[in-house]
Amino acid sequence: MEERRVAVGTVEQKTRFYSVFVQLKSKISTSRYALVAFFLPLVVYLVSINSTVTSDYQISILTLQFALAKFHSFSLISPPSHSVDLRLFDGKYFSDLPPGFGLIAYPLYYAGYLLDGSVFNPFGWQEIFDCFALSLFAAGGSLLVFVIARRLGAGKNESLLASLALALASPVYTYTSQPWLHTPSMFFGLLAVYFALATSSSSSEKFLYGGLSLGIAMTVEYASAVLVIPLCVYLIYKHGKKSSLLFFSTSLVGPLLIMITNFLTFQNPLIFPEEPGQTSISVLSILGRFNLESAPNHLLVFLFSPFRGLIFFSPVLLILGAIAIFDLEENKGTRSISLFFASMFLSVLVFYSLWYNNGDWYGGLSYGIRFAILGLPYLAIPLGILLTQKPKYGTMFFFLFSIGFVIAAAGALTSSTSISAPGFYTFQPFAYNLPTLLKGGLTTWWLAKIQHDASTAQLFTAILIVSVLYIVARLVVLRSPSKTTATVQKNSSL
Repeated sequence: MEERRVAVGTVEQKTRFYSVFVQLKSKISTSRYALVAFFLPLVVYLVSINSTVTSDYQISILTLQFALAKFHSFSLISPPSHSVDLRLFDGKYFSDLPPGFGLIAYPLYYAGYLLDGSVFNPFGWQEIFDCFALSLFAAGGSLLVFVIARRLGAGKNESLLASLALALASPVYTYTSQPWLHTPSMFFGLLAVYFALATSSSSSEKFLYGGLSLGIAMTVEYASAVLVIPLCVYLIYKHGKKSSLLFFSTSLVGPLLIMITNFLTFQNPLIFPEEPGQTSISVLSILGRFNLESAPNHLLVFLFSPFRGLIFFSPVLLILGAIAIFDLEENKGTRSISLFFASMFLSVLVFYSLWYNNGDWYGGLSYGIRFAILGLPYLAIPLGILLTQKPKYGTMFFFLFSIGFVIAAAGALTSSTSISAPGFYTFQPFAYNLPTLLKGGLTTWWLAKIQHDASTAQLFTAILIVSVLYIVARLVVLRSPSKTTATVQKNSSL
């Protein structure tokens, strides 16, 4: 009897040990995928940083940081370089862009500033270090897509593929190669969503973290404020009014910080950089830059136009992301999460469709649609769930990913500020970027610092594109068995 009891105890110990071993093995495997979701895009971004092309937008960002470094001020009397994104107020020049990124990336910028000899250099280490900061935020966004998709029931391979679709086959890649504000704002918006989806009704701490994250996103790009509405509605639906109030209240740290910088710049917290000539509540005058009548046309252009549309610049997210959202909507258990992601994506696109901005509603010379970046993660996350539930979309995913990746790489490796002639109605990849890429006309920082010819640039381009597509193809082939809809239903309640 005693021997039997010992034997049973031994079996239980072995079973318990095996269970712990399996769990540990699963965690290690998931961690490996998470590392790829972060480091693969990061490496691609770092080798693609541009240091030979700049624009008014980048000059504006660098001028703000230069003023902070040299004069410990948000403005300066004489700008080192002129830009349409610099404004004059009370005899001083300042950036008319939100201050968040300039402040967050300032420590890295300052290292570049010192390496450049403490002088303004838009083609030197200052720009490279700013882009290094952008690369970290964009890679962090890729990791968050992976983590959120996993929480909602997507497989490891599928979540990784969804994160790479956002990171490398969309304008996120292009707009990480030069200083822009969109990717860091996207990261903090995603962080807010992570806390919102991962929070139980009894965990008020994470509601506060989520609101704070969204508030920081607003300081980087004002348009992030539109995400407050769908996030608060979702929290009311899932956790009640108290959770939504906590989230919203904490997000107000963003407007507060913006008003503080307005006061330091203009001695009036209600005067915004967009309208510095106003002496009263100028934020109201910005409303004149919106146009309801032209909004439907702008929305169609952003989605389907060959000149700026996501249908060409990120077909894998627009097509399969939309299919994924509709697929989730058809099931009662996942309908709420489907509506949440759809509202997050559309809130960004509708906002910018209303944004007329004196005729420059499409983003000037920008390559494709940079305005959509804030909303793209909310197509990528459902995409991971779709690939998990319906493996038949794997081949289509690879085909659409390849198109988006090549087009995004063409912009990143040549210029994210492409050509305008003969005007807005120009498909920039065919008109300039892809031909330049094929000729070896790369603008990456490390190629600019070594002696190289066109063949060296062409070889690098071929290695980069083939390597990424090979990795993605392997992931498509090696995907894990599909999960059931019930798994997603269970996890979508997070």
